[in-house]
Amino acid sequence: MILKELVNYYEQLQRLDEKDEIPKRGYSTANVAFSLNISLDGRLLDVLPETHEEKRGKKTVKVSKAMTVPEQPPRSGQAPPPYFLCDNATFFLGIPKKSTMKNEEQRLTDQKKLDQKALKYFEKCKDLHISLLKNMDSPAAASVVRFFEQWQPEDAETNEVLGAYLDQLESANLVFRIDGGIFAQNDVAINGMWQNHIKKGTGAPVMQCLVSGKD
Repeated sequence: MILKELVNYYEQLQRLDEKDEIPKRGYSTANVAFSLNISLDGRLLDVLPETHEEKRGKKTVKVSKAMTVPEQPPRSGQAPPPYFLCDNATFFLGIPKKSTMKNEEQRLTDQKKLDQKALKYFEKCKDLHISLLKNMDSPAAASVVRFFEQWQPEDAETNEVLGAYLDQLESANLVFRIDGGIFAQNDVAINGMWQNHIKKGTGAPVMQCLVSGKD
């Protein structure tokens, strides 16, 4: 049967793929440039580069690390949704983009709008993470919740930890690392919660596959 052969082929790819290049349902692959290393009580300890150098022709360039993260569907418009456990600095930290307007008066007006938008995006991201993680029995989940409860976006530019990285964070994908160890998206308990969340979010019953016999 062609269908059965396709199922077997996909399962073989998943077993062979040690770099998570083929994400499972509910997950995406993202190029991550930095991790926010946070303590168990939610304090930002440092920013850790997640890049490596590669030779491309005559040049050596820094390449972001490909990671499997919770699903990141395309987003656009005036009210884009936050992503879970992997997003940019505007959503995670409330750091606004810099206005590119050349006229000074227009630039100041535009920057105020960008500042307000960044705060709005951060609050949406904060609400998402707290709502999903607050009742979990997981040190990693509690750490992320405490981070969002404590973080003040208005302090970002004067934060000693962020200082050296502010210019690099604007367009970079970020993840959370817990106390120098595990990435939050790799925590077993958080993964289990996310998979249940995805199943509930589809609104469809979980059916058994007629070919593999699995849910």
